[in-house]
Amino acid sequence: MLIYRYNSVLNFTKECFLFFVFLLLLACDSGGKIADPPQAPIPTTTVSNEKVVVTWESVEGAVYYNVYWADKPGVEIHNMNLITSEEISVSIDGLSNDKPYYFVVTAVGEGNESKKSAEFKAIPIAPPEILNGNFETGEISPWIGDGTVSLLNVHEGLYALMLPGGGKGIYASTNQSFSVTAGNKYRFSTWLTVEGRTFGDYRMLAVWYNSNDTRLSASLIDKKITRNVVDVELIDEVMAPEGAVRVEVRLRGQQADGVGYFDDVRAINLNDSKAVEFKPTISSIVPNPATYGSEVFFEGSDEILNGEITNYRWTSDLENFELSNESAFNIATLSEGTHTISFNVQDDQGNWSEFPATQTLVIGSLVRDSTSMLSNGGFETGDLTSWIGNGTISSNNTHSGSFALVLHGNTTGYPSASQVISINEGKTYRFSTWITVEERTLGNYRMQARWLNANDKEISVSNIAVVNNNVTDIEFTKNEVAPLGATQVEVRLRAQKVDGIGYFDDARVIEIFE
Repeated sequence: MLIYRYNSVLNFTKECFLFFVFLLLLACDSGGKIADPPQAPIPTTTVSNEKVVVTWESVEGAVYYNVYWADKPGVEIHNMNLITSEEISVSIDGLSNDKPYYFVVTAVGEGNESKKSAEFKAIPIAPPEILNGNFETGEISPWIGDGTVSLLNVHEGLYALMLPGGGKGIYASTNQSFSVTAGNKYRFSTWLTVEGRTFGDYRMLAVWYNSNDTRLSASLIDKKITRNVVDVELIDEVMAPEGAVRVEVRLRGQQADGVGYFDDVRAINLNDSKAVEFKPTISSIVPNPATYGSEVFFEGSDEILNGEITNYRWTSDLENFELSNESAFNIATLSEGTHTISFNVQDDQGNWSEFPATQTLVIGSLVRDSTSMLSNGGFETGDLTSWIGNGTISSNNTHSGSFALVLHGNTTGYPSASQVISINEGKTYRFSTWITVEERTLGNYRMQARWLNANDKEISVSNIAVVNNNVTDIEFTKNEVAPLGATQVEVRLRAQKVDGIGYFDDARVIEIFE
């Protein structure tokens, strides 16, 4: 019996030793060194009613992630609430509104657990009523009515509501309702494009109802649109009348022909101190492109409806560290390559902007060849040599040299000059031009990159410049990556259903070296 027990212990010890060696080998790299822990994640949060969603970018070498949280600052990775996830986002429900919570995130890999992330705060809130009005679900629900979802004439994203006018005697309409508080002020807004209209109007209405579902009154938002327009915003602030408990937002074609396209429809309760509307903007990344090791200046801003901005976060998809938590900064340690820079902001309630501002930054040797791939981009031949279109040449409003391209606005058409050049998919190209616009009151002037495959079929279109006001000799520059399958790009200088006159000069396309 003693020998049996002794052998069992030996066998058990041997098995444990072999298992330990196996785990040790598992945690080692090919050179025999124990693998390093992953980098700490860089998390962001979004808040809603009794809930906080924590999100982070995937970390190289991570097998899973730990989210630690508490209702007091100073979160440690022991004796705290813990959620483990193999995904890059977790949702924590059942929290108390208006109460701060504190979070850190770690990544766990073969080399053990990373250092904890910077601690951040989030405060769940009961948000104000905001309409689902960007139609990015690709369907009309939860709206009801006559419209359909379209890929045409969007303001942002992929989809807009298309509402064909029904003609005389017809009130084509798409509607959505939500609860309101009498005496509170609400901001209503939408972006609208109208095409093919010769009579009637397109409008946005707020129709107020009492608890008996009896109509009290109707408010016209901003104004009626009685002409064809391109991507104009209707916005107004209206107080809910006495007795109102519900408002029905109506997007309507009022005895009109033609087609109206509505996008980004919003309604916000301005009396709710927790109403949040972020608009983070990257105002400057210079120089861009930049040489490796040189200093790059970043600056961002945000317009917020209520509260104050208390924190900023700059990140790059090529770096495993946070670039800065300041609104403006300089940095000279970015890796070579094409970076997608993201800029987020956080308010004093702990809310982070849901959609960051993004911009491409190229770090490397400035360009492969400073010679533009476009022919006659400065129009110094005195004609449209190498270009196709209906523009003319002028000696007025040139940026350099003797001539510039002139496009006279046409509120129902698209005057343009274009040129097709060969490119390589996956490569980065820098597009630029100098633009002067005079006497414009509607529409816009644009530079576009229309990506084509080998069969001349369109893959996608990138807007390099969209000029919605009068400007004098302004340079517009943007880096774009040629999409998969692209072998050509058509460079368009275009007047987009606009009045006034646009002058284009020194149009250039340069391949960026990475």
